[in-house]
Amino acid sequence: MKNYLLFVLVCIAFTSCGPKIYKSTEFDDVATKHKLVAILPADVTISLRPNQSKKLTPGDLEKNREETAYAIQEKMYSWFIRRS
Repeated sequence: MKNYLLFVLVCIAFTSCGPKIYKSTEFDDVATKHKLVAILPADVTISLRPNQSKKLTPGDLEKNREETAYAIQEKMYSWFIRRS
């Protein structure tokens, strides 16, 4: 009985760790009508610890924020390409 309960708990833990993909309830219907999709860079907010913020200039922080936004955009593009 204990092994069964442990197995169930492990299964629940693994399934809850998966990525969540949020999409509209009408996504499938709308997606069939579109031929072109724009993927905009993400709006990124970076929070640093006090020691980290002392080491970076505002310019460095903005550059890091912009690079992260474009990296997310590129990953989303790759994900869409693989799914199509």
